[in-house]
Amino acid sequence: MKVRGTAARALVLLDAADGRVLLARHEHRSLPIASLTKVMTAVLGVRGGHLSQELRIRKQWLGIGGSSLGGQALTALRKVSKPFVEFHDNPDPFSWIKALKRFDLKKTHFIAISKSGGTAETLMQVLTAADALEKLGVERRLMTAGENKGFLDPFSPQTEKHRVFAQGMLDQIHKQFIDVVKAGRGKRLKESPELFTGLFWTGQQAVEMGLADQLGNLDFVAREIVKQFPNVSKVAITLRESLSASHNNWGAMLYDVATDSAHFAPLAGGEYTPYQIKNIVDRVGGGDSFGAGLIFALNTPELAEPPKAIAYAVAASCLAHSIVGDINYTSRAEAESLMKGSASGRVVR
Repeated sequence: MKVRGTAARALVLLDAADGRVLLARHEHRSLPIASLTKVMTAVLGVRGGHLSQELRIRKQWLGIGGSSLGGQALTALRKVSKPFVEFHDNPDPFSWIKALKRFDLKKTHFIAISKSGGTAETLMQVLTAADALEKLGVERRLMTAGENKGFLDPFSPQTEKHRVFAQGMLDQIHKQFIDVVKAGRGKRLKESPELFTGLFWTGQQAVEMGLADQLGNLDFVAREIVKQFPNVSKVAITLRESLSASHNNWGAMLYDVATDSAHFAPLAGGEYTPYQIKNIVDRVGGGDSFGAGLIFALNTPELAEPPKAIAYAVAASCLAHSIVGDINYTSRAEAESLMKGSASGRVVR
């Protein structure tokens, strides 16, 4: 099998049935673990001291995080003679348009894998691809195994039966939401005809209507966390502003309990000025890279002071947005260079 568009330094693909190696690249190379979650799992395993213990798991426990049909897609593609496989987890429509130009659409199979929440990003991917296919004169066919399997398909005409059914579901969910809010807020909630109509409110309005208790900033949130968890010494909060799928502003705050002070990064002229990350390559692992950068900085003497630690973590995770995949290959020198010199906030790699 030939795999095109995979940027991993090393990978191994095994046949689950017989253990055969179907694809391998630098399988013996020593590389860092991709996810901070995996790092912490490894640390716990080492501390537990049971590395030689055999662990048996049931088939029902197996799953693939993110794209749940990934394994099934690869299995199906094995039946095709020497297929080229492309994986697109980037919601940026421009990346899809660019990729579609490389496809021979008469010989291409599209597999749309929805995220668990049916997010707008996934829908945008499907709509962009469908629009391009229509312009190219490619026919779309929908086959289902049940009368209502195509229910809510965004490309099929809506029937009155399906509209009524969907509206009934929405009304029921809306009522459940109202009941939960009323039960949670109790007598603090002030009834209003417009309260549950879909309107949204400012913080001050929410307090006046009983939807919130008081206004607070990030410092306030951090202090409330410390009240709930007295052993916490520092609280870090990332500040992502999503302007589009490919353009985010990025920064963070670190609250230090010892000095009762909050530190923001990045700064320009002493004021918080987020990095402007344009043309995002991949935002997968942004939180992991931030957490890993912060842990590294807090345990490195010359970076351990809270202002430097949060600045380093934000810079390292900012650069991770320009790297394909879940591993942050950014060097310490690169992170410190951005951390010290990006007065405009514009990231150049």
